[in-house]
Amino acid sequence: MLLLLGNKPHSESMQNMKFLLDLAYAVELLAVGLGVAFLIWGYRNQGVGIALAKVTGYFIAILAVIDLLCSCAFGFKYWNDGHFNSPYPAWKAMFKQSSPDDVTNF
Repeated sequence: MLLLLGNKPHSESMQNMKFLLDLAYAVELLAVGLGVAFLIWGYRNQGVGIALAKVTGYFIAILAVIDLLCSCAFGFKYWNDGHFNSPYPAWKAMFKQSSPDDVTNF
């Protein structure tokens, strides 16, 4: 099975998803923090723009939590399929050599 974005086999592309899953968690946690920061700022201050800050804070926080739950579900799916049983093996594909003496064929 091939991915739509590349010509890599499915199992090799899933191995690369490990790192992307970690990045997704980090960005989602930053988004949750940003949404909560908007909410805290909106509730502590008074004046113009407070309603916009509260709406934006709720919007960002709710979407980030939903996205975090979806990423967790896909992470558990990948883990259940066995993609996390070994360390990140992308170096095997990067440094695959046709012969032991050929070091120029990456």
